[in-house]
Amino acid sequence: MENNIENFANLPEMEQIMRVEEMTDENEIIEAIKQIEDETTKAYLLSFVMISEKMKLELAETLKNEYAKVMVITSLGDKKVRKEYVEKSSNEDMKAYILVNMQEELGSPWIYEQINKIKSPKNRTYIMSKLNLYKNRDKKIEEINRIVNSYLEPEECHNTKYKKMGIDPKMTVGIEIEAEGMWSELLIEYQKNIWDWEIESEISLIGGVEIKSPHLRDREEEVTEIYQITKMMKELGLSIGQSCGGHIHIGADYLNTLEEYKELFEIYGNAEEILYIISNKPNEIPRNGVAEYAIPVAEKWNTYKEVPETKDEFIEVAKQIQGNSKTCSINVKNIGNACKNTIEFRVPNGTIDADVWIENIRLYGRIMQSAKEIAEIKNKHKEQKEITTEEQRKIIAKYKLKHGNSEDEKMKNLMELLFDEKEQEVYWQRYNTNKELIQESGFFERISFAKETVDMEER
Repeated sequence: MENNIENFANLPEMEQIMRVEEMTDENEIIEAIKQIEDETTKAYLLSFVMISEKMKLELAETLKNEYAKVMVITSLGDKKVRKEYVEKSSNEDMKAYILVNMQEELGSPWIYEQINKIKSPKNRTYIMSKLNLYKNRDKKIEEINRIVNSYLEPEECHNTKYKKMGIDPKMTVGIEIEAEGMWSELLIEYQKNIWDWEIESEISLIGGVEIKSPHLRDREEEVTEIYQITKMMKELGLSIGQSCGGHIHIGADYLNTLEEYKELFEIYGNAEEILYIISNKPNEIPRNGVAEYAIPVAEKWNTYKEVPETKDEFIEVAKQIQGNSKTCSINVKNIGNACKNTIEFRVPNGTIDADVWIENIRLYGRIMQSAKEIAEIKNKHKEQKEITTEEQRKIIAKYKLKHGNSEDEKMKNLMELLFDEKEQEVYWQRYNTNKELIQESGFFERISFAKETVDMEER
């Protein structure tokens, strides 16, 4: 048993699942599941592994995530246990989820008694819909739409932290908000997009939904939409699991020249390790799946020794280096796509905190913006035009980022390149708290970053 579960906690999520599926010894299965950090993965395995129901219940009680706990409880064959949980629980969301998984009780006085105890309209709608208790589909859809719309009443950003994204108004941005929860199923049935935001099922998550924004620009009304969408998701009881990503797409047409793309790759490549520290709010380390779904790419760039002579050739080489998968930390596969011409940044964790979304849009938007600015400044220098003091400062910060040795040096130079002193505060707070947590977690031991400077000139 010792050999099978040695270093089990450090294995990638899919390998953990496959190993547990192959185990036959109950004690070995229990010990392996105890070592898994991701509670959704734990719950998934507990829902079908061959161990006693008593032990499943004991392990379920250790889960902090109520949704994960209920996943296990609804999988138990003993309906008495499920009934007891419904009767004792004060969490209406969880009670509702269990009730819809008790089809064998449909028609019994007990289930109607429990439904009548549910006070929340959204949970009553969820139960009625999932148990097909509405007399017709139109009534069901009408009720779903009414509930969703009740959380989307127009609201100004008077009491929000941000009113603007803080990026170039010419830049377009798209975000993908992944979340989990029982209401995801009904949200997917919602009969229209919300302000052109698309609602889709996210099959990589358990009870997953993905809400995709349209092309956004740095306008107050579009910042308001981010706050309203995330508020609606919170009100519906959706939450962020440990596998949820917070992907940001920026329009690739913002960069127009070979020089601008080279600057982007240099800035991003030399800051890549720092970005894994500062892309999430304080006290939050990268999600479990980041090593599989947001793989560092700068090291691959250093294996290519010649820089193409045109922008199109450069993009093609970047796509070849990335390979067939989109799961690199920066995904360039969409560049040139008529429907989705974007550069995708995949490092951030998922979140339904609008402030964090706007801070991350600003972080990655400024990287793109700085690449464009540095290329333009260098072009001015070539044309022997006067360079301002501020432009000189940016060139120096970029040079220091490229040649910095320690993480602290790189962080300092990245901040000076991207932000003014006030704007830097939120990212320094992330850096100072998350760096230590990541070191303690051993995360950087499981992932490989570029060991040499990313230099697009000297090849």
